[in-house]
Amino acid sequence: MFIIKANKEFKQLKYIILLVVLPLILGGFLYLALDSQVIFLKPLGFKTSIYTHNTFLLFIRYYLMDSLWAFSLTSMILIISNNDINNGVLLILISIFLSTLELGQKMGWIPGTCDLLDIIIEIISEIIAFTICLHITKEEKRYEK
Repeated sequence: MFIIKANKEFKQLKYIILLVVLPLILGGFLYLALDSQVIFLKPLGFKTSIYTHNTFLLFIRYYLMDSLWAFSLTSMILIISNNDINNGVLLILISIFLSTLELGQKMGWIPGTCDLLDIIIEIISEIIAFTICLHITKEEKRYEK
Protein backbone atom coordinates (compact mmCIF):
# COMPACT_ATOMS: atom_id res chain seq x y z
CA MET A 1 0.00 0.00 0.00
CA PHE A 2 2.78 2.45 0.92
CA ILE A 3 4.63 1.75 -2.36
CA ILE A 4 1.49 2.45 -4.37
CA LYS A 5 0.86 5.68 -2.43
CA ALA A 6 4.51 6.79 -2.75
CA ASN A 7 4.47 5.99 -6.47
CA LYS A 8 1.29 8.04 -6.91
CA GLU A 9 2.81 10.97 -5.00
CA PHE A 10 5.94 10.79 -7.17
CA LYS A 11 3.79 10.84 -10.32
CA GLN A 12 1.89 13.83 -8.98
CA LEU A 13 5.16 15.65 -8.26
CA LYS A 14 6.36 14.82 -11.79
CA TYR A 15 3.17 16.29 -13.27
CA ILE A 16 3.43 19.37 -11.07
CA ILE A 17 6.98 19.98 -12.32
CA LEU A 18 6.12 19.36 -15.99
CA LEU A 19 2.71 21.02 -16.15
CA VAL A 20 2.98 23.77 -13.53
CA VAL A 21 6.57 24.71 -12.65
CA LEU A 22 8.20 24.56 -16.10
CA PRO A 23 5.53 26.70 -17.82
CA LEU A 24 5.81 29.25 -14.98
CA ILE A 25 9.61 29.37 -15.30
CA LEU A 26 9.41 29.75 -19.08
CA GLY A 27 6.71 32.43 -18.77
CA GLY A 28 8.75 34.27 -16.14
CA PHE A 29 11.89 34.16 -18.28
CA LEU A 30 9.98 35.46 -21.31
CA TYR A 31 8.42 38.17 -19.17
CA LEU A 32 11.80 39.38 -17.95
CA ALA A 33 13.35 39.15 -21.42
CA LEU A 34 10.58 40.67 -23.54
CA ASP A 35 8.60 43.07 -21.36
CA SER A 36 9.87 46.62 -21.41
CA GLN A 37 7.98 47.53 -18.24
CA VAL A 38 8.50 44.70 -15.78
CA ILE A 39 6.33 45.94 -12.94
CA PHE A 40 8.44 44.76 -10.01
CA LEU A 41 11.80 45.77 -11.56
CA LYS A 42 10.71 49.15 -12.92
CA PRO A 43 11.04 51.01 -9.57
CA LEU A 44 14.60 49.71 -9.25
CA GLY A 45 15.61 51.21 -12.60
CA PHE A 46 16.31 47.88 -14.34
CA LYS A 47 15.75 47.66 -18.08
CA THR A 48 15.37 44.07 -19.24
CA SER A 49 13.65 44.42 -22.56
CA ILE A 50 14.81 43.07 -25.89
CA TYR A 51 11.59 44.48 -27.34
CA THR A 52 11.22 44.38 -31.10
CA HIS A 53 8.67 45.04 -33.80
CA ASN A 54 8.94 41.44 -34.99
CA THR A 55 5.38 40.04 -35.18
CA PHE A 56 6.39 36.64 -33.83
CA LEU A 57 8.14 38.16 -30.80
CA LEU A 58 5.19 40.47 -30.24
CA PHE A 59 2.86 37.44 -30.22
CA ILE A 60 5.12 35.79 -27.64
CA ARG A 61 5.28 39.03 -25.64
CA TYR A 62 1.54 39.60 -25.54
CA TYR A 63 -0.02 36.14 -25.66
CA LEU A 64 2.38 33.24 -25.04
CA MET A 65 3.27 34.33 -21.51
CA ASP A 66 -0.42 34.65 -20.56
CA SER A 67 -1.18 31.30 -22.15
CA LEU A 68 1.66 29.62 -20.22
CA TRP A 69 0.38 31.05 -16.95
CA ALA A 70 -3.22 30.06 -17.72
CA PHE A 71 -2.02 26.56 -18.66
CA SER A 72 -0.01 26.32 -15.43
CA LEU A 73 -2.87 27.56 -13.24
CA THR A 74 -5.35 25.17 -14.83
CA SER A 75 -2.97 22.23 -14.53
CA MET A 76 -2.25 23.02 -10.90
CA ILE A 77 -5.93 23.22 -9.97
CA LEU A 78 -6.74 20.01 -11.84
CA ILE A 79 -3.82 18.15 -10.21
CA ILE A 80 -4.71 19.42 -6.74
CA SER A 81 -8.42 18.62 -7.16
CA ASN A 82 -7.49 15.01 -7.95
CA ASN A 83 -10.87 14.49 -9.69
CA ASP A 84 -12.75 15.28 -6.47
CA ILE A 85 -14.57 18.14 -8.22
CA ASN A 86 -16.35 17.98 -11.56
CA ASN A 87 -13.74 18.97 -14.17
CA GLY A 88 -16.28 20.89 -16.24
CA VAL A 89 -17.16 23.03 -13.23
CA LEU A 90 -13.45 23.63 -12.57
CA LEU A 91 -12.90 24.67 -16.18
CA ILE A 92 -15.76 27.17 -15.99
CA LEU A 93 -14.54 28.57 -12.66
CA ILE A 94 -10.99 28.98 -13.97
CA SER A 95 -12.32 30.72 -17.10
CA ILE A 96 -14.37 33.09 -14.95
CA PHE A 97 -11.36 33.79 -12.73
CA LEU A 98 -9.03 34.57 -15.64
CA SER A 99 -11.68 36.64 -17.42
CA THR A 100 -12.22 38.59 -14.19
CA LEU A 101 -8.48 39.36 -14.09
CA GLU A 102 -8.67 40.70 -17.64
CA LEU A 103 -11.72 42.80 -16.77
CA GLY A 104 -9.84 44.07 -13.72
CA GLN A 105 -7.21 45.34 -16.14
CA LYS A 106 -9.87 47.08 -18.21
CA MET A 107 -11.28 48.77 -15.09
CA GLY A 108 -7.78 49.86 -14.01
CA TRP A 109 -7.78 47.76 -10.82
CA ILE A 110 -4.96 45.53 -12.07
CA PRO A 111 -1.94 46.78 -14.07
CA GLY A 112 -2.06 45.67 -17.68
CA THR A 113 -4.15 45.92 -20.81
CA CYS A 114 -7.42 44.08 -21.30
CA ASP A 115 -7.69 42.37 -24.65
CA LEU A 116 -10.39 40.02 -25.94
CA LEU A 117 -7.70 37.94 -27.64
CA ASP A 118 -6.04 37.50 -24.21
CA ILE A 119 -9.22 35.94 -22.89
CA ILE A 120 -9.57 33.68 -25.94
CA ILE A 121 -5.91 32.56 -25.76
CA GLU A 122 -6.21 31.89 -22.02
CA ILE A 123 -9.36 29.80 -22.51
CA ILE A 124 -7.62 27.81 -25.27
CA SER A 125 -4.69 27.24 -22.87
CA GLU A 126 -7.11 26.05 -20.19
CA ILE A 127 -8.69 23.61 -22.64
CA ILE A 128 -5.26 22.28 -23.65
CA ALA A 129 -4.27 21.80 -19.98
CA PHE A 130 -7.65 20.21 -19.26
CA THR A 131 -7.22 17.81 -22.21
CA ILE A 132 -3.69 16.83 -21.13
CA CYS A 133 -4.72 16.27 -17.49
CA LEU A 134 -7.79 14.28 -18.58
CA HIS A 135 -5.60 12.10 -20.82
CA ILE A 136 -3.13 11.52 -17.96
CA THR A 137 -5.98 10.58 -15.61
CA LYS A 138 -7.41 8.11 -18.12
CA GLU A 139 -3.99 6.55 -18.70
CA GLU A 140 -3.40 6.18 -14.96
CA LYS A 141 -6.79 4.55 -14.45
CA ARG A 142 -6.09 2.16 -17.33
CA TYR A 143 -2.66 1.37 -15.85
CA GLU A 144 -4.16 0.67 -12.41
CA LYS A 145 -6.51 -2.00 -13.83
